[in-house]
Amino acid sequence: MSKNQSQADELRQDLLETACEALIEGGFRNIKGLLDELAEPDTVGGYQPDLQGENTKGVVYYFVVETEVTLALLETAERVNALAEYAVEHGCQCVIIVPEGDEGVAGAMLEEHDIPEDNLDIWEG
Repeated sequence: MSKNQSQADELRQDLLETACEALIEGGFRNIKGLLDELAEPDTVGGYQPDLQGENTKGVVYYFVVETEVTLALLETAERVNALAEYAVEHGCQCVIIVPEGDEGVAGAMLEEHDIPEDNLDIWEG
């Protein structure tokens, strides 16, 4: 594993933990995630989000946590596309969580791979 990949993995883990705390503080319920203390998220469209939860209005959100390094991977685009399409079809919301300053990188990935942006947001962590 390269140093960049190791740093990206560490950053993703930090973002995942921070996002989970923010969801709890924001009143989300039924939170599932790729953290030891949580149940695993559902598989949606053949892919598993990093986090999922319901907001106070009962809307289900699927979250993917990415970094500049992981946004460049085809696998990331495929996963985000599947979750975004599922969100549109089922009245859910898909959110890409990226480090502060990487919103433009995420937007470029969406554009490059023609990923539908209905029901999809980018949040900076």
